[in-house]
Amino acid sequence: MAIALAIITFGIPQIGYAMGIGRTLTFFPFFLLGLLYGSFFIKHAKESGLIYTVVAILILLIGLYLFSDWNILMLYGSLSYAAQNISFVDGAFIKLCTYMLSTIFAACFLYVALKTAVFNRFGRMSLYIYVWHGIVVIFYKNFYDKNKLLLLSEPFQIGIILFVSFV
Repeated sequence: MAIALAIITFGIPQIGYAMGIGRTLTFFPFFLLGLLYGSFFIKHAKESGLIYTVVAILILLIGLYLFSDWNILMLYGSLSYAAQNISFVDGAFIKLCTYMLSTIFAACFLYVALKTAVFNRFGRMSLYIYVWHGIVVIFYKNFYDKNKLLLLSEPFQIGIILFVSFV
């Protein structure tokens, strides 16, 4: 029902950025899916075999290949089909396929996260990287000119960049 509501709502030309209604309705089905069936998916991911994951990844890759040329704005959930110059039928089909591919991707991610202890170890240590990577990017950006060439004018600045990169 939530998926149908999201698909039908984007047929209304006035839907847009106002109060985030479009984005709320786009991601509402995922919220409901996690709320109602989250524990079932986690239990099933622990018990399922590798063959299900391989098949799901193949479906995901085929789907990504087939839909690689469509409008990326569909993922944002902010504009109606009319604002993107897409017919209602095409937009509804693309949104439905996006929901299916996103669900398959999330299931594959969940399977890997629950089964692979090596990735879990790296994930536990990644909060520090997640928090600081934005600052490092901003710091790097300040040392580039308009032609995207690194300004090597001061050795001290280069030393700071290298130090921050490897910390």
